[in-house]
Amino acid sequence: MQKHGSTSNIATLNETAGGNRILRDGLGPSVLSRIDRDVLAQSGVRYATIFEGITDTGVASTDAVSQDEIDKQLVAAYKQIVTRIHALCIPVFGATITPFGSPYTSD
Repeated sequence: MQKHGSTSNIATLNETAGGNRILRDGLGPSVLSRIDRDVLAQSGVRYATIFEGITDTGVASTDAVSQDEIDKQLVAAYKQIVTRIHALCIPVFGATITPFGSPYTSD
């Protein structure tokens, strides 16, 4: 981006963490507890992208009832995150959770 004139004034701040979760702390603090630090407290933020949720889904039981409950909780969390970011007039882009295998696979 820096080499092209039309995007040379754009910077990207990547605050991701492997094994991150939205709903609860995992290998680090949850997204819900970090949104202020990672997005809202940063100066000059013009856009936000949310690409989270695969670990929340992967650590839950694989039965349909458990997965449905996680889905409902994730939707509520996404709405909360978007509402908080929109309060500062920052557009939010959501990325689709990518396909993944069993949480206990070696693949």
